[in-house]
Amino acid sequence: MEPPDVGLAFYIAAGGEKNVPFLLQKLKTEKRENVQVQILILFDFLAGQGHLKSRQDIFDQLHAIVSAMKIAPFKKQGEEQLIRIKKNL
Repeated sequence: MEPPDVGLAFYIAAGGEKNVPFLLQKLKTEKRENVQVQILILFDFLAGQGHLKSRQDIFDQLHAIVSAMKIAPFKKQGEEQLIRIKKNL
């Protein structure tokens, strides 16, 4: 869906680590920062469910994407998601 339905985030995250490569690629190629934030929410769910344990490499890639964001409200939301993700690594 465009933009992704956040209500589906829990179910997508329940798919586990196998969804990480697809989501990471989608996040890297997505130009719309509002959609990037929605994808970060999926990573938050993945981390919260333990699928990103000890995956600093994934976190570093997420951080780079958030750091490159230009629109202040979306960047702030992205930074908030990163804090939540980091707590669950």
